[in-house]
Amino acid sequence: MKELIVTDFLFKDILEQPAYKVFIRGGQAFDSKFPYEISLGFIPRLFESTVNDRYMIEEEADCTEIYFVTHGTWGVAFNAFSPTEGGDKTERELLFDGLSETPEDMQKSGRKLAKTTVGHGYFGDYYILSSRRSQFHYVALTSCETFALPKRFLFNEILTKFPGLHQELLADSFFRYQ
Repeated sequence: MKELIVTDFLFKDILEQPAYKVFIRGGQAFDSKFPYEISLGFIPRLFESTVNDRYMIEEEADCTEIYFVTHGTWGVAFNAFSPTEGGDKTERELLFDGLSETPEDMQKSGRKLAKTTVGHGYFGDYYILSSRRSQFHYVALTSCETFALPKRFLFNEILTKFPGLHQELLADSFFRYQ
């Protein structure tokens, strides 16, 4: 009964959302209780599109949570490594030039928005599962409601219960990340 309440009422919007199916499906292949087990680690997080609260994950930072966005507009950005006023554009800037409108506070910090997503999506899984630092900034462009899955919970509670799942999730995240 507890499993039904958690999976069908509390976290149904996450567990059945097509945007999250790749992550959830990987675990269900190992055990049908995976959605219930993983939902016990979800922590609600709200990010606002302000200078101080915009960054969900920063470039070159250790990633400590996987974020499942349920509402809001969010984006992927990078450090352009050149001033925004004058001068030649870097190769990295030229690659993403004109893709998305970058907020002014980010432009002043030399950051460029490469991709914008409205609504559902998740990120951070590749960095956590492969033990790498983030290669991009993940930012809130409007108020973003998310559920975070902490790295500690994933490794201590989930991956110990489901041997072999780590490699399956890593392969899926690597494929999605490319």
